[in-house]
Amino acid sequence: MPKKISSSERRKEKILKYLLAGFPSCKVKDFKDIKCTKQYIYKLIKKWKKQGIIEEVYEINEKGKKRKTKPILYGRGGRLTEAKSTKLTSGVSPETAKIYEKPMRLNLVVLYYKIIEKPKKKIVGKKFNLRGVSVIDFVHVFAEGKVTFRIFNNESMQVFMPETEVKAMHLRHTKKLMYEKAMVYANWFQKRFHCRLGLPEIRQDFHIAIEEKNPKLIELCNKHGVIKVMEDDKLLYWWDKSKGEVEFETREEEIAEEVALQPIKILWLKDKVEFLDNEVKMLKQLYNDGFDELNKKLDDINNDIKKILEVKEGKPDEKLDVV
Repeated sequence: MPKKISSSERRKEKILKYLLAGFPSCKVKDFKDIKCTKQYIYKLIKKWKKQGIIEEVYEINEKGKKRKTKPILYGRGGRLTEAKSTKLTSGVSPETAKIYEKPMRLNLVVLYYKIIEKPKKKIVGKKFNLRGVSVIDFVHVFAEGKVTFRIFNNESMQVFMPETEVKAMHLRHTKKLMYEKAMVYANWFQKRFHCRLGLPEIRQDFHIAIEEKNPKLIELCNKHGVIKVMEDDKLLYWWDKSKGEVEFETREEEIAEEVALQPIKILWLKDKVEFLDNEVKMLKQLYNDGFDELNKKLDDINNDIKKILEVKEGKPDEKLDVV
């Protein structure tokens, strides 16, 4: 017979699930099915971090340095799958962690710069003419990939940033991180060739691409090519096959985050439904037990009343002598 899991262990499992689903500890403590002190959660977090079950999520700034998120969030630790023997991790699925860390594709970003001071060093690259304009393509490989600096007559420049990936947990900061990275590339170019650039202008803004799983949307996209959703002449999001597979694409960080983290919310709702189902079953049992007890008391009362009525109806008492 399997060992019964205590309510305390169940609560620990739920706390761990919520933390891995991206909820900060300050919110988890107030959930109706948790209801505990912040000291209790902090004690668990300290223990799980030490065991390697969870770890803090970090953002990477433009200098490549780590910084903590605000509020502090937690992801799946390296030893989560190894701790199979503990009660805490038995039955805990890593699905939420996989969703949270799933990379989303960021499409090409193109920025335009006016060259204020011409390069003092010679730029060596692929030369060609474009509509009568002398063009040089200079390519440099950064950690994120190849960046192309396209110089027009030493008067202006376009920077083609590499396609890259961003984890679902960082989608809300995509724009800030992307354009901070663009400034890193521009500053590198200025130092390398001893020139000065003007302020950047967007020629092609970034958009986030997420693989589409809905069969109906895939069928419609295969049939019509591109499906667009507009609001007041503004393009909110669309589906197309730019990379061979049907993808959901948008420039809105909030919309991308909602779509990317939707599976986590579904898993969370399933847990809540299971919890509510157990609550309903418990209430039904309490109702049935109370109803049975009430019926028993009513039967006792009816029997007492029946005896009283029999006496009042004048049934002769066998112990009395009749004159």
